[in-house]
Amino acid sequence: NAAPYAINFKVNPEPDLEQPRVTNIIGNTYLKAGETKTRITALIDDAYPVECKFSKEDVAYDSIPDENKMLCTDDRPDSISFYCHAELKDLHIGENKFYIKCKDSSERRNEMTQPFEYIVRGTEPLEIVVVAPSPSGTVFSKNITLAVQTQKGAEEGKAVCQYSLNNGQFIEFRNTGETLHLQTQTDLQIGHYSYDIKCKDIAENEATTKIEFDRSSDTEQPSLLNVYKQSSFLYIILNEATTCETKNQQFTY
Repeated sequence: NAAPYAINFKVNPEPDLEQPRVTNIIGNTYLKAGETKTRITALIDDAYPVECKFSKEDVAYDSIPDENKMLCTDDRPDSISFYCHAELKDLHIGENKFYIKCKDSSERRNEMTQPFEYIVRGTEPLEIVVVAPSPSGTVFSKNITLAVQTQKGAEEGKAVCQYSLNNGQFIEFRNTGETLHLQTQTDLQIGHYSYDIKCKDIAENEATTKIEFDRSSDTEQPSLLNVYKQSSFLYIILNEATTCETKNQQFTY
């Protein structure tokens, strides 16, 4: 039986002039504190197999040492792309910029005229500080706010924090993801409270701290120490922090 249709192909006889193109880099953009190397995978688009190199300077492909040659494999994600792998070493705290250039295996050996820039940043350890209005010592209010601030690490201290009460399960702060982290606790009963706090940034840097306090009940009324008037102001001195109310007749607070 004759085929119901036919397919004709027409091939362009002109040489391939298309340069390889880096479309994506898979890898860490931030390094955990203390790390000095990382692995990356580059996705390269080209009709022909490619070879690639990386350098800390923007130079011609052939000027880049062969020791900086990337490993380009046959495990292609599609018909026009290639994977090339590399390990970047001797990285320092701050910005580490690399230039990636590729050349294909066509007859013209097309080479990238503009490199692909890739930046990986080394980080310092993440730090955590307990700040106001976090409780300490003895508190009398049933409602408190846990407050911590993160600094250094990746993204200038930006992190996600969690808390654990009395060695229980860790729970993410209600307000977190930046550098100030807040979590309210309500209707606390009388007793001792110990909160473990841990924070982690995008580079997997982690910092921990602890917030401890006692919740107590104040059963003693405040004592009046002194009352005096100065100009148009009435000053009332008591033996503890107190909320006061005044009227020009007798009343129940």
